[in-house]
Amino acid sequence: MQVKQLARKGRSLLIEWEDEEGRQRSYVPLGSVYDKQGQTFCDCVSVGIPYGVPWKEIAHLYPTIDGVAFQQELRRLGIWTLDDLDRTAEANSAIRQIGGEFTVGEVKKFAAEYLHGGAHE
Repeated sequence: MQVKQLARKGRSLLIEWEDEEGRQRSYVPLGSVYDKQGQTFCDCVSVGIPYGVPWKEIAHLYPTIDGVAFQQELRRLGIWTLDDLDRTAEANSAIRQIGGEFTVGEVKKFAAEYLHGGAHE
């Protein structure tokens, strides 16, 4: 799969790619990414360690929203983590527009629970 290298962390790379659910990121082993004719590829994106909060999972708490669309919009704005949520001015309006049922505070709570091992299934 064609990917974009974003950062190196120790012996792993943070990569980004597009699939049917939109933009994805994960950490993969350094040796699993290769160049071919000027493009970057990785054959093991499915076994990488996912990067960021899985925003789509908030639909388990608010089933009337489209979790995938919510995640795509936040990622389009560069909101992958709880820190990104705090830094991005557009977060409030995006959350109100897509997930009108809940507040930024509730999204932050969801992210914090995810980071501390809370289950949302």
